[in-house]
Amino acid sequence: MMLCQNALGCVLILFAWRVLPLTRGAKPLTINVTAVNVFNSLSPNAPLNATSTHGLIVDFSAPPSCSNVCVLVDDHGVTGCMSYEATVVEGGDASRVTVQYEDKNKEESYDPSYVTVVCGSSTGGDFTGGGGNLEATSRPTPVITHSDRLTMVLTLTLKDFSRATLLLTTLNKFTHSTPFSELIVVVPNSQQSIFEVILFSLPYSKFRIRIVGEEELFGNFSHGWNKYALQMAIKLKVSKLVNTEFYLTLDADVLVASNLAVSDFVDNDRKGNYVREARNVHPRWWEGSQQMLQIDDDSSVDDVGCGFGVTPAVMSTAGSMLVLGRLKGLYSFQPYDEYWLSNFDALWWSEYTMYRLTMDYFGVFDHLHSAFEHVNLSCFNVWWEGDLPWDPEPLFGKVCDNEKQDGKCLFTVLQSTSGIEPSDIAKQLFDYKVI
Repeated sequence: MMLCQNALGCVLILFAWRVLPLTRGAKPLTINVTAVNVFNSLSPNAPLNATSTHGLIVDFSAPPSCSNVCVLVDDHGVTGCMSYEATVVEGGDASRVTVQYEDKNKEESYDPSYVTVVCGSSTGGDFTGGGGNLEATSRPTPVITHSDRLTMVLTLTLKDFSRATLLLTTLNKFTHSTPFSELIVVVPNSQQSIFEVILFSLPYSKFRIRIVGEEELFGNFSHGWNKYALQMAIKLKVSKLVNTEFYLTLDADVLVASNLAVSDFVDNDRKGNYVREARNVHPRWWEGSQQMLQIDDDSSVDDVGCGFGVTPAVMSTAGSMLVLGRLKGLYSFQPYDEYWLSNFDALWWSEYTMYRLTMDYFGVFDHLHSAFEHVNLSCFNVWWEGDLPWDPEPLFGKVCDNEKQDGKCLFTVLQSTSGIEPSDIAKQLFDYKVI
């Protein structure tokens, strides 16, 4: 009797023969597959393009002895086995891995009907765990827990807290329709207890605040990393904690300039708003990111449509995890966090240039983002001392009604390096009855 019709079927049968008997009597894993398609995560039942590479985000809980996982997608292929980083996911202690797989069936599209995860410790290519391997199978479910809202992410230190109070005050004033599920504030671990006392005592009731120590996001944290690089890396690494399809990145020197709605950030096609900043604005970032990602990119640096703006920015959760997966795959010979962060001085990458390059490389950027025609993420910004004095009239004056000439303005950036003092900003906001 022929048990397998092709090489792939034989691999699966051999895999099951080696692993499944060990699972008898073992306590099953709790597994929850939270995304089916990296560029269509809100539509898990939609047929996948059979000629492309797809992505899954797999959430599961596992015993401490589980240090590696093998993931199987239907009978279309085994993604292979990989180590993973333990991550706290909404609702309890759990772990998360990002998986890429290619559909070998070129004749038809299909919906993955089940995903199997086998967990154990990797020794000489065999997966054996204390008391035997553990396995769990689950049908894919949507990635979104708050499909109609976004998560906000703010990196913060005590040095910038006076500026952040102005951001939080304007955020609370201009979020009447509650487009956000929560605000994740990432802080130095040494300051975490202080921020827990300060932030939880403030009267911001329109969204939940979650405070995370920055060391929790990294497998091998080093206090010697460049602080600027660390802040940028956090904006990607935090995707492991986000439970919405998109998240909004913020800095302490950002102010909200008008009433905010979900439609300002994500359109009806489930694409996130972005700024089409030309690549020649920061050419060194693009060059450094290409080298770090080992991506040969021929796009012209003068092409205004091939860039990506800076903070505040709307980022896809799955897209950011795709960047992390690329880095981990390239530098798995050592802790990739260490290699990535330690090489910042040599390769001047940025989080947003790596984000755009990775998604262009995998061909998914246009599925996730669109430049909104009449909504500006930021305007009337102060970047340098030469941009002073700051004039709040176009933003908060009655005549302009919080709108730029060509559309609504959501935020303004008053960069701290310009020299503008928080007290001066607060006085002008008070004069315009913003605070």
